[in-house]
Amino acid sequence: MTKLKEFRESVPYWMKISFLDALEFIDTSKTNKFLPMMTKIMDTSFKNRFNDFNETKELINELERKLPHLKGHFDNLDVKTIYSFLLQYNQMSNNEMEIISEFITMYENHQIPNVDINQLKSVNELESIVNLVGIKNLSKEYSKQVHIDLDNEKWLVVRPLTYESSLKYGANTKWCTSAKHNPHQYNLFYLQHQKFLMMN
Repeated sequence: MTKLKEFRESVPYWMKISFLDALEFIDTSKTNKFLPMMTKIMDTSFKNRFNDFNETKELINELERKLPHLKGHFDNLDVKTIYSFLLQYNQMSNNEMEIISEFITMYENHQIPNVDINQLKSVNELESIVNLVGIKNLSKEYSKQVHIDLDNEKWLVVRPLTYESSLKYGANTKWCTSAKHNPHQYNLFYLQHQKFLMMN
């Protein structure tokens, strides 16, 4: 594992930019003589903006919605730190954060074998792995409600036999047969499939 300090050196420049770096750009003096003044002003400004306990709690709630597995971790941080974290996390969509968190949980629980995490480069790659593991976990729970046509390292092909299993397997997909509150599409598909089987 790369040491954290060495790793920090290797990440793209835009990830390393801090609030202090942003203030440095404002200070056009050659010696950055205005930087101490600006940091004091910004510190006071933050305190004045978030001096209300309810506002602080709202920020914590927003962070915990994004990172539910860290519930309670932000309670003892000062409001400026909480706000700074929130600014950083807002660079990622909620969907990306959910997928990354889910991937890490599954990986740490040894549900994702034979995957080199250093080779993964996109959220889509993580999502594919997370979905496959999720479906395999569902297979155990819904084993009597699906027919497994193919199951290997690359593919899992299932035929949901009930509307409930179609909802579970089709979660976060665009399957028309897993439309919530509308079993009509699933029932129509199921009937057509049964006719096809009877004819062959």
